[in-house]
Amino acid sequence: MTANEKDLIKRFALGDKSLRDAAIAIHRKELQETGKVRGTPEMDFMAEIDNPCPDLMLRAMYRKKLERNW
Repeated sequence: MTANEKDLIKRFALGDKSLRDAAIAIHRKELQETGKVRGTPEMDFMAEIDNPCPDLMLRAMYRKKLERNW
């Protein structure tokens, strides 16, 4: 995942809802390329976004982790 892609996901996590589709596309591309579902703050957060039944508490925790790492 490039630095720009990570930045886009962080901006989405911080509230820019217009970036949702782009963030999901980045997440899915990364899944295909690496096969890793989790492991970075960005992938952890997006795993709960791109999920038909997300764990909202985990999502909130991952969002806070992204905020701290920005």
